[in-house]
Amino acid sequence: EPFYYSPQVSGLNCDGNVVVVGVAPAAKLGDPVAVTINGRPADEETYLTVENAVRTVAVGKEIEPEISFDRVRGQNRVLLSGTIPVGAKAITEEITVENPARFAASRLVLALVKAGVAVDTPLWVETGKTPANATELAATVSKPLSVLLSDFLKPSDNLFGECLLKTVGAKTFPGKPGSVAGGRVAILALLKNAGIGTGGLNVADGSGLSLQNTVTPRLMCDLLTWADTKLPPADRAVFLNALPVSGTSGTIRNRLKGTPLVGKVRGKTGTLSGASSLSGYLTAKSGERFVFSVLMNHYGTGASDARAAQDAIVTALYER
Repeated sequence: EPFYYSPQVSGLNCDGNVVVVGVAPAAKLGDPVAVTINGRPADEETYLTVENAVRTVAVGKEIEPEISFDRVRGQNRVLLSGTIPVGAKAITEEITVENPARFAASRLVLALVKAGVAVDTPLWVETGKTPANATELAATVSKPLSVLLSDFLKPSDNLFGECLLKTVGAKTFPGKPGSVAGGRVAILALLKNAGIGTGGLNVADGSGLSLQNTVTPRLMCDLLTWADTKLPPADRAVFLNALPVSGTSGTIRNRLKGTPLVGKVRGKTGTLSGASSLSGYLTAKSGERFVFSVLMNHYGTGASDARAAQDAIVTALYER
């Protein structure tokens, strides 16, 4: 639950629904370490509390910072423990928050106070439909999806994926809240219209973190082929440009470096404990373009070995 890559999902999100907790050593042994949240002293934080049990220890030849960052399940209570040597660099960790909507509201209150607006009521958040007589005080429009898609796919932002699936669900069923079920209906409809079989497919969430998600390499290749050949040219360009590029950008920026395949693969990774994948497009040495999908699970080795196997497969295809 506290891990940055799996924050809670809400209709109202702020800062990725995470905070950055920092720990810096004291100047001398026995003094408290300095703890910050988003760069500010932890005692100034109003939404989370920190219980700090980190100790500053003497510098040793093989002594490295060993700090545990955790958040109590269901609470905005962060527990810190471990040791950090005198003179060591500060250690930071992203921690998720409980109740993202309330967290966003707390950030709004801080911004109002900073702007000189008095806030004299307790923080509260209600869910439901906006009252018909509500007055809009301010509005902002996000970047277009054509730009946001790159922000989603290149770093593999799980929260973005969850929100996008629910947004698609809301667009599919106007007047209803966005949901995974609604997004799933939209995905299945698109695949049906594209003539792509859905055997072996189960869409459990928008991020891919759920172990209930299943898909086949055949479906992935069929979908990638459809996107490459059937999408309108402008939409195709948006999709291709949003994908990570081997040795250059996104989650495959460090893959295939120092090889002729730098810049030759546009693809998307997938990583879970015991599962690893790479699917996308490859421009081979001959100039021929390939669609590929390598999905791996239940392998009896480390993730780095799985990625190496994927790279070897792509390299063999490149040399074909």
